[in-house]
Amino acid sequence: LNGVKKRVKRHLSVPEKKHWHIDRISPYFEKHGAVIIYSEERFECRISNIIKNSDFHEFSIEKFGSTDCSCISHLHKIKNVTYSDRLEILKKIGTLILKSIVTENKEFEIQLVRK
Repeated sequence: LNGVKKRVKRHLSVPEKKHWHIDRISPYFEKHGAVIIYSEERFECRISNIIKNSDFHEFSIEKFGSTDCSCISHLHKIKNVTYSDRLEILKKIGTLILKSIVTENKEFEIQLVRK
């Protein structure tokens, strides 16, 4: 678990040494934090599809973060929208994840990592 936190902290910074794909684009966007969900189920594809299919989706970077699945991408640009619109996206994602975990009685842990 500690390794994941270290990797997320790295992704939230702008590292000098470029190792991950995200390291190359880090300097070009603002990052506020991340949510880490430890669970038996991988939610990244479901979350990616919610964002991709939202009214706020602008474009995706093909195969970014999704080379091990059938998703188009796990990196999406959302339109310049209001803070409340961004909260709507987060609410949809949160509802989906919590519903899945609770109804399927899965073990999970959620942590917030701030920059």
